[in-house]
Amino acid sequence: MEEKKNSLFKDANEKRKDRYILMMDDFLEQMSKREEAKDREISLLRRQNQRLKNKIFELEAAQSVTVNKRTQKRGRRYNTRKK
Repeated sequence: MEEKKNSLFKDANEKRKDRYILMMDDFLEQMSKREEAKDREISLLRRQNQRLKNKIFELEAAQSVTVNKRTQKRGRRYNTRKK
């Protein structure tokens, strides 16, 4: 009788341990999925950031070209007046 109780307690303890192990496995799996989602989001944001930096560079280059053209025209105008 005593052995039967002990074996029942052992079985209950084993079941409890198995349940905790399964819960921990599920938890770790969800955490890894969250980490993967964060990594994907970070890489997406980095790509967007790089695209915006490229666009800014293109716009600044275009702006400097137009400013240079304006100053060249002004310079020509002033040069013709001096003559």
